[in-house]
Amino acid sequence: KNGKTPFAAGIINYVAFCDGEPGAQIYSAAGEREQAALVFRHAAGMVHRNSELNSQSRVYRTYKSIEYGGGSTVYKALSADSDTKHGLNAHLVINDELHVQPNRDLVDTLETATASRTQPLTLHITTAGFDRSTICYEKYDYAKKVRDGIIDNPYFLPVIYEADTEDDWTMEDTWAKANPNLGVSVEIDYIRQACKEAQQIPAKENTFKRLHLNIWTEQDVRWISSDKWDELAGKVDTDVSISNHSFLHPERTLSIVRRKTACLT
Repeated sequence: KNGKTPFAAGIINYVAFCDGEPGAQIYSAAGEREQAALVFRHAAGMVHRNSELNSQSRVYRTYKSIEYGGGSTVYKALSADSDTKHGLNAHLVINDELHVQPNRDLVDTLETATASRTQPLTLHITTAGFDRSTICYEKYDYAKKVRDGIIDNPYFLPVIYEADTEDDWTMEDTWAKANPNLGVSVEIDYIRQACKEAQQIPAKENTFKRLHLNIWTEQDVRWISSDKWDELAGKVDTDVSISNHSFLHPERTLSIVRRKTACLT
């Protein structure tokens, strides 16, 4: 809602028309077909609404691609299940909503596809996720280290809008930190209502923090609010034998849920 995808589409068209790269190949990538199509629709819409740009390009909606000029510059939208991934010669790569990528295969393939270009650009745009074993969290962690001066990389520009985990997530000042378009393309009344529901329904708290505050959470959905969890926290007597703990009562059980990544509850 802060305009990341339209922003990426604008970069696609600018590079295609103005960068002067011979035979430029441009790709936008996403973990899902619908997300990949979203970038394409924005790029195609911009071309269609401008008569001059429209006269110099051909849009192929079935193939989610655009040819620019005489056809030497081409843009194509790809998803994680696309067949055409290898043998590319990318000049510009857009990875949209990186947290949805099921693995790192497509991201790595497109990054290596820029190797023969003299001025390639790769742009990662995403909201926060909850799985810290993903390529998205790897890029996020790297970006923070570059931003904070821990890693020196003048070719990498991190731009991160996020609330801090210590911030009061119910305060409007906190919302502004993660939403640069608050009051423009993001309606403040909508965020207020979403926050109210997240306080009333614990299962929505993490969703609100991820999607509206760009905070990485420890799990997708929580069954108890963070305030209640902290309120019930207490000191553990490590000297007491585990055999004396009440949770070993025969009527109590411990459940273990197995998922794609290790998860104990």
